[in-house]
Amino acid sequence: MTPDTQGTLERRSDAGSEISLIRLINIVLAHRTLVVGCSLVLFVLVVAITLALPRTYTVASSFTPQSERLASNLAGIAAQFGVPLPAADAGASPDFYIELLESRRILGETIKTRYTFPTDTGEVSGTLVDIFEIEAESEGERHEMALRRLRGMISAELDRPSGVVTFEVETLNPHLSARVAERLLDLLNRFNLETRQSQASAERRFTESRLAEAREELLEVENRLQSFLEVNRDLGNSPLLRFRQERLEREVSVRQAVVSALSQGYEQARIDEVRDIPVITIVEAPEAPALPDSRMLLLRGVLALVAGALLGSLLAFFLAFVRASRTDTADELDEFRQLKRATAWDIRRPWRLLGFGRG
Repeated sequence: MTPDTQGTLERRSDAGSEISLIRLINIVLAHRTLVVGCSLVLFVLVVAITLALPRTYTVASSFTPQSERLASNLAGIAAQFGVPLPAADAGASPDFYIELLESRRILGETIKTRYTFPTDTGEVSGTLVDIFEIEAESEGERHEMALRRLRGMISAELDRPSGVVTFEVETLNPHLSARVAERLLDLLNRFNLETRQSQASAERRFTESRLAEAREELLEVENRLQSFLEVNRDLGNSPLLRFRQERLEREVSVRQAVVSALSQGYEQARIDEVRDIPVITIVEAPEAPALPDSRMLLLRGVLALVAGALLGSLLAFFLAFVRASRTDTADELDEFRQLKRATAWDIRRPWRLLGFGRG
């Protein structure tokens, strides 16, 4: 192969491997019709689909959990005697309510509830399974599909500085959104009432049992003190007898304090067992919106134009690559012919294969 042939091939290879920003811009400009066309087509599709979709209505509501007593009755009783017990109620934390909103227990009851609300064609009544018009082979599958759909319609967030929980419900009807949000608040409150009443009932039974034992222990100590005083009517100057009397009196005082604290806890547990005061404070009540949610048509249109331009540019680069590949194939055929002639020339002069005789 001659030096001229080798130099030509090296220059051709270097030229084909260079990719610059100007070259990329030139490719886009050369295919500007394709780029603009993709942008317009995608823009029209996005706008048409957005306009064709039904309008949605979102209802927002917020609440804050009421603080539990800093210590339960039993913890308060134990604290009087220097025995620390955990008193924090993790179930009352705002994070717990966010998880509870999306739990199967709350959502399942929400789905089973029958709602009645007005529409443009008249009043509609039914459960969410009926309203969503879900079709499946079994009732269980319909319920599960409705639960998943409802979970996708609900979003919740927590404002940690204030402890306020805000949730939103999005449906195709403003009144249905409000009804579902109201039902969620009602179920949250009912769940907490039932939970606290159940805890209070268990605490009452325990306190009642412990109170009976404490009264028996107090009676036993009082009887011991009474027997001591009956036997030792005149203590005189006996330090030992006075010491025993004081010890029995201290034990009686301790038992009396235990009975008094348990009695207070028992009465408080009885009150809590029947307490039906709401345990969440509603900051913003659900209200049916007068206007539908924004379609965000302008933003979606701009994003569609940008995405279309990117898609058109990628297609332009692909076409340029295909065209360059065809050109490279032709160049490779020319290179093959030149190399074949050079090789045939060297075969006729074997010493040239060893590098001799090349100038």
